[in-house]
Amino acid sequence: MKYVFSALPLFLIALSIFFTATIYAQQTDSKQSVGFYLNYLPTLEAINSTTIIGNDLRIFSLNTSPEVYLGFSLTAVNKANWFNEYSIIGLHYRKEDAQTINYLEDEIYPIAGENQHTMNFILRWEKGKYFIQSKNLHIGCSMGISPQFHYSHIKPKVSSFFPFSIFQINNRLNLIPRLKIDINERLAMITKIPLEFMTATWEYTYYDNPAQPLDERRNNNIMLDLGLRPQVNVGITLSL
Repeated sequence: MKYVFSALPLFLIALSIFFTATIYAQQTDSKQSVGFYLNYLPTLEAINSTTIIGNDLRIFSLNTSPEVYLGFSLTAVNKANWFNEYSIIGLHYRKEDAQTINYLEDEIYPIAGENQHTMNFILRWEKGKYFIQSKNLHIGCSMGISPQFHYSHIKPKVSSFFPFSIFQINNRLNLIPRLKIDINERLAMITKIPLEFMTATWEYTYYDNPAQPLDERRNNNIMLDLGLRPQVNVGITLSL
């Protein structure tokens, strides 16, 4: 039950963001719509962290795989076809596999058990414009900022390891071309291809080994990753 309650603050944050965005949209001379998306995020590099155990450097790795998230958005488009869009890309909790790698000996030690919990909360804000418009076809592009909050906790059943936690805040920059096709006056289908090209990450890890001093159990890292990773967002929008 504690993991259910831990999702409540994230849900309240999401509601507050949408409430703020709704007020903003209503105060501007713009047309508002809500969207419902399926967001496909391809396989990323495994989320991992390192800790020193004795004379060995061990890498704790959480396997990641392609994910499809249900997303929601609120869009405000003005008369010049500029738009702001606020989205929840994904909010989910799951159990997943984990492993450790002995870096010096290049050996893999699997952590068996059911207590490997992961939570993700992904948002996005976009600012863009529809450049090409016909009767039912709209083509545009936007720049997006996508913060992500990631938490993982591993409680292994293997006695040689101790509980391990990872907390990350990622901020991704996206270039997002989009295609909108009107179905009728209020309903439209949108396809977006977000191109992620830079990710800044702050990571905090904690390895709960009572034999180590407290400072050695904790670790903070700041990372910058440059590389092109495409996504796919497909959904429908309803004009308000």
